[in-house]
Amino acid sequence: SEIGSISSEIKSLQEKSMDMGLKLKNRKVCSYGVVLQGAESKLAKFVEDIIVPPRMVDIVIDGEVIKCFA
Repeated sequence: SEIGSISSEIKSLQEKSMDMGLKLKNRKVCSYGVVLQGAESKLAKFVEDIIVPPRMVDIVIDGEVIKCFA
C-alpha cells in the first residue's frame, strides 16, 4: 500500500540522515572552536604556532634596516 511505501521511505531517509550526521561529526573540520583529535590536533597546533602575525610581517617588510643588518 501507499502508506507502507511512505513509511519505508521515511525510515530510509531517517537512516541516511543519521549516517550523514555521524559522518559530519567524524569529519572534524579544522576551524576555530572545533576540537580536533590525534594527528589533526597536533598539526593544527603546529600551524597555529608557526603563523606569523600580520603586524610582524608589516614590521619586517616596512621596517628600517639598521646598520648591523645592512
